[in-house]
This record gives sequence, C-alpha cells and structure tokens, in this order.
Amino acid sequence: MKVIPKRGPRRLVALWAALRIALGVVALANPRLASRAWVGRDAAHGVTPVVLGRAAGGRDIALGAGAVACTLAGAPLRPWVLAGGGSDAVDAVATWSAGPDLSRGRRALFTVVSAASALTAAFLATQVDRPAFPPPRHQEQDTT
Repeated sequence: MKVIPKRGPRRLVALWAALRIALGVVALANPRLASRAWVGRDAAHGVTPVVLGRAAGGRDIALGAGAVACTLAGAPLRPWVLAGGGSDAVDAVATWSAGPDLSRGRRALFTVVSAASALTAAFLATQVDRPAFPPPRHQEQDTT
C-alpha cells in the first residue's frame, strides 16, 4: 500500500474525495437536513427527502471511497475523478433547471458549488495517472 503524497494531484484528489465522503456521511446520517439545505422547506416532511438524501449520501460515500482506495493503492484515479465530476455536473444542471421552484440563493449556491466541483474534477482528471517522466524516445538505428 502506498502513502498519499504530501503534494501533487493525487493528494488533491484524496482531499476532494475525503470532502465528498464527509458530505455523504452527513446526508446519510441526517437526510432531512441535507435535503432541506439543498431544496428548502419542502424537504422537511415526508419520505421523499429521506430517501433521496440517503441515496445522494451513499453515492458520495461510494465515489469518495473509491477515489481514496485507489489513491492509497496507487491505482488509476481518473475513472473515479470523472465519475465524481460527472455526478456533480448532473447536480449542477438539476439544481439550475429547478428554476423558480428553489429560492434564488439556494439555486445559485448549490449550482455554483456543484459546478465548481465538476470543474475541479475535470482539471484533476487531466493531472492524475500521467507518467512522472516522458517515455524514452527510441532512436532508429542505422542498418547500412
């Protein structure tokens, strides 16, 4: 098992994934709170916010845990980073498309936070799983 480096993109992915896990644990433990923070008072009652809050929490825990496990194992991270970023992009679009059903403040905040996480993932995906040094160039041998 490898240790997470103190610097670099793999470290950033591990921190990003740990934050995702923490948010997932909060949503799983208190789904009404998570749902209410995202969509407002409509999420305070009924079973829907509980089910959706727990589902989103479980998703974030799984995505974060996959990225952390790959970081620790030295395994490729790009698929986990792209999956997390893709889910954040969907969250941003879903939140924005709710339109006037959400308060302007919630709509703006959660759209921006989700979009920022998706853009962070897009950037991190370009930085991880790259060779540390360029591969050696093979010179053609003169056979004459």
